[in-house]
Amino acid sequence: PAIDKSWKKLLDDPASKASVELFKWKVGAQITKRAEGPKCTVHAAKATLTADVRLPRLAEEAKVPADVLAVWKKTVGAAESDAAANLWFINDQLRGIEQSMVGLACDQATTAWNTQLAKAKSQLAEFVAQRAKAAKEAPKTN
Repeated sequence: PAIDKSWKKLLDDPASKASVELFKWKVGAQITKRAEGPKCTVHAAKATLTADVRLPRLAEEAKVPADVLAVWKKTVGAAESDAAANLWFINDQLRGIEQSMVGLACDQATTAWNTQLAKAKSQLAEFVAQRAKAAKEAPKTN
C-alpha cells in the first residue's frame, strides 16, 4: 500500500496536477510512391515506433529494508513487464499495417494508415484488458 502511494506520486506531475503515463508511444510512417503516367501507387511503407518509458529507480537500494526492497522490485518489474508487453504488441502490428499500404492508390494512403492505426490501437486496448483480467484472476504469490 505505501509503495502504491509512492508509485502514484511518482507518476503525478506536480506542475500540471495531471497523471503522467508510465509509457508513451507514437508511430511515424514513410511511404515510397511509384508513379506510372497519371497513376500513383504506394510501392513501400515503413512504420517507425518511438517510445518513452518512465520507470523509477531507487537511488540507494542498500539503505532500503529487504522486505520493502523486494516489494519495490516486484512492483517495478511488473510495470516494466507491462510496458514492454504493450510496446511489443503495437510494434508487432506495424508490419501488417505496412503491408496493407502497399499497392494502394497514393490518395488513399493517409486514410488507410489512419484506419489501420486506429484498428491497432483498438486491438491494443483489448490486449491490455485481457492482461488486466488475467492478472486479476491469477493466484496471488508472495
